[in-house]
Amino acid sequence: MFNLTGRPESSGRRPRWIIAVIGAALGVVILAPVALSFSSLVAWAEAALGLNGPWPYIVPVALDAAALLSMALTFHAVTHAESATFPRALVWVFALGSAFANHRHGETVGPDAAIFFPAMPIAAAVLLEVTLRRVRRTVLAELGVTERPLARFRLVRWARFPRETFAAWSTAVEHGLSSPIDALAVAARIEPLDADEIAHAVESRNLAALPSDAARVRRAATVTGQDDPGPVVAWLGAHGHPVTLDAARSALRRRPAARPPVPVSTNGHPVIVRSPETL
Repeated sequence: MFNLTGRPESSGRRPRWIIAVIGAALGVVILAPVALSFSSLVAWAEAALGLNGPWPYIVPVALDAAALLSMALTFHAVTHAESATFPRALVWVFALGSAFANHRHGETVGPDAAIFFPAMPIAAAVLLEVTLRRVRRTVLAELGVTERPLARFRLVRWARFPRETFAAWSTAVEHGLSSPIDALAVAARIEPLDADEIAHAVESRNLAALPSDAARVRRAATVTGQDDPGPVVAWLGAHGHPVTLDAARSALRRRPAARPPVPVSTNGHPVIVRSPETL
């Protein structure tokens, strides 16, 4: 794939199977602190709550197992582009409850235990939050409902050429350009690109950043407002990403229901249609 100045660039595609790998790794890593917390909660239930027999083992189920279930629900919601606010809050409720119980038990063992054991459920919740942020960006990028990051310029360029750099940064914000080279070229009028050419090039580069043909088909359907594979295939071909009719039909059948796209007016500048869907 090439940028506006004709130079090759990497597409930055992220296969969806990475999400499955991240989920499996997250499960393994989280199980370690949860297992340590489990043993501490059993001891706390026996000593502080006076439970005997099998009953002390119910306490970790009520706290850590409930937190694990909430984590699974949160991960499922994020990977399916759904709201995860409520299960995310539940994770922290159960994690904090487990941390409190672990702290009370740790005080009876020693100062190190009073810090280590309550830190375990908190560590599991923090690991989940960090991973979910990465997974959410991957899912949003695949659905084509996020804008690419704006162009960034080095501090030395800002110091040496403040006017030119500000003009390029303003151009990047105006046209949604991610490459500093593109922004500098357009701002300096190196190439006689009109508004339609810029919008066309930006959309082509956004399509190239998507991880699969199916994601590009869904993006095209969102932008064009078409569910018919014919116009979708034609639009993708015009933007340098040809797909077959069969592939388009298959992707559109799996496409989640979406609201119609909303045209964004830019006061005489390129009109780029974006989806209003947000998570």
